[in-house]
Amino acid sequence: MLRRILAAIVVSALFSASASAAPRKEVAEDEGTKKAKALFKAAETDFALGRFQEALEGYSMAYEAKPLPAMLFNIGQCHFELASYERAIFFYEQFLRGDVDTKKRQLANKRLQEAKVAYAAAEEKRQREEAEERERQELAMRAQEQAHMAAVKQAELDAQRLRLTEQTAAPVYKKWWFWAAAAGVVAIATTTIILTTRGGDDELPSGDLPTIDARDPL
Repeated sequence: MLRRILAAIVVSALFSASASAAPRKEVAEDEGTKKAKALFKAAETDFALGRFQEALEGYSMAYEAKPLPAMLFNIGQCHFELASYERAIFFYEQFLRGDVDTKKRQLANKRLQEAKVAYAAAEEKRQREEAEERERQELAMRAQEQAHMAAVKQAELDAQRLRLTEQTAAPVYKKWWFWAAAAGVVAIATTTIILTTRGGDDELPSGDLPTIDARDPL
């Protein structure tokens, strides 16, 4: 709450000083000041209600309408509240480059150091999270590779089991060794029949049939 009040005081004081110190100037400048004041008041309300993005846009447009250096501090405050610490550092430093009195400089320097600490912590967290994410991705890739290898191995084992099952379940007459043995039996039987047949032809006929004398004429 204190830094919000101080942020508003910085620019409010400048508006008051510019209005009281200078007599009436060109109309264009007066119009720019009026526009900047209106934008500033709306941004101040947004900042107080925690609408920091809207406040940032309002302060930025007010600065464009009338580039008061002190407005840079308020823009830095909005970036700090939005956790955009790198941008907050930029605007605090921009503000400190101007002609700033001691009290406001001390406040800006304090906020600048807080922004730098917050930025360093955020960067450390970001790098740690990135490292953890890379590690998770590497672990996931290794797990995926291992799962793939296991699936390939399982497929090979399943194919081997299927072949063994088919060989075991096949009928005897479908097995190669059955037909090899059958062919051997047939070959042995055929050989035995041939040999037996040839042996019968060499024997002389027996019985009481008369013989024929080749010298007697028929």
